[in-house]
Amino acid sequence: MRSSLLKYPWVDTEAALEAGRANPDPHDDILHRYTDPDTGGPVLPTLDANIQLLQAGVRTQPHRHVHSVVYQVFRGRGETIVDG
Repeated sequence: MRSSLLKYPWVDTEAALEAGRANPDPHDDILHRYTDPDTGGPVLPTLDANIQLLQAGVRTQPHRHVHSVVYQVFRGRGETIVDG
């Protein structure tokens, strides 16, 4: 089973990220989760997909994940501190 939506248009993603600026998360700044429009769940049974916007100058609070995370940088630069 997979999401009935095979394409997530940038115009919708950009609007969601812009809306997120009003209430940024202290750990992730602006994080938008892509969802299956039919179920509201993940885009695939074994894969969740998110897009994250870190605003210029933001320093997020540390947190841990209990799952694997792959980050792909689209634009800009920054640094990550792992294990301290």
